[in-house]
Amino acid sequence: MFTYGIILAAFFSFYLKINKSKHKKKVFINIIDVLVGIVWGGLGLLLLFYVNYGEFRYYIIIAIISGFLLYYYSCKRFYMKN
Repeated sequence: MFTYGIILAAFFSFYLKINKSKHKKKVFINIIDVLVGIVWGGLGLLLLFYVNYGEFRYYIIIAIISGFLLYYYSCKRFYMKN
């Protein structure tokens, strides 16, 4: 789940980089944001069922958040420069 947090953060940075276009309407961006959140949440649940038989414990949340924060504070600055 730690790796899922890193992958989630990398995709989030990629999505922010793509979504910087100012020509899109705000309603369209909000709809796409909700759909992306649903897809990644569903993938997270599928991964949880595959790895841990669906047992949702507090350390899983900590692992996802720490993976996300590790990417966010270490790798994001290199990726967002380009």
